[in-house]
Amino acid sequence: MKNEVLWQFDTCEQLSTILSAEPSVRALWLAGSLARGDADRVSDIDLVAVIVGAPLDEAASRIETRLAAEFEPVLQRNRGDENFRLLNFVTDDWTRFDLSMFTAEAIGRSKLRGLRTLFDKDGLDLPVSQGEPPKTEVAPEQVWFVVSEFIRVLGLLPVVIHRGDLVGASIGCGLLREHLVTLLRYEQTGRTMRGALNETKSLSPAATSAILGLPALAAEKSSIIEFNRACWDVLVRFGPRISQQYDVEWPTALVRAVRSRLARELAVELS
Repeated sequence: MKNEVLWQFDTCEQLSTILSAEPSVRALWLAGSLARGDADRVSDIDLVAVIVGAPLDEAASRIETRLAAEFEPVLQRNRGDENFRLLNFVTDDWTRFDLSMFTAEAIGRSKLRGLRTLFDKDGLDLPVSQGEPPKTEVAPEQVWFVVSEFIRVLGLLPVVIHRGDLVGASIGCGLLREHLVTLLRYEQTGRTMRGALNETKSLSPAATSAILGLPALAAEKSSIIEFNRACWDVLVRFGPRISQQYDVEWPTALVRAVRSRLARELAVELS
């Protein structure tokens, strides 16, 4: 691992020392990019712990208080249920670390794999430290939903244009781009699951170029229509092939209907 990420390991050691002193924390693992070995200097720290001998919410509250006293965060959050709790921290210098806490039963049922053991007090030897990180799994229903939802949102363009609702139209543009990115991720089957802020690694070079090639958006009718048309061009370029990849029928009737609607209502011809 590169020297530029060594600061995270210093913080990991500090966190490990604090958490090992908590009796209910029986094991701790390093997760995310640091565990995979592809972190960089702006990566956050992801930790996974198993809690035994105390209710999860009580243990989480104690740990939150202890870590807050040590790191003096400007943001801290504690959320979850009786089987899983997640603590998020951001410090003044924007050090970010997340602690996922499971009961022993819940972590045994999880799909977490490929984690790096920091300590294991009881020799639990759970499968989370074995194998490789999980790969993405995409169901055909997900592909169908993203394609159909993209077309449904595009079909609402005449509504916001007719009402002069540029805010709503801008939101719609964001949804179209979001659906495109989601669909283009599905092109890469069997890829390692990654966190947010790593989209380029989740897309093929052609898909990345297509997303980055979308026009800049201005709060003007002509710009919004141009952006919608450009998003459509990306959809029809990649969508049929990705749908076929997952044995999903391309929604020909829906495509025909949205083309007709935009031509009729806005005089916009879609490819």
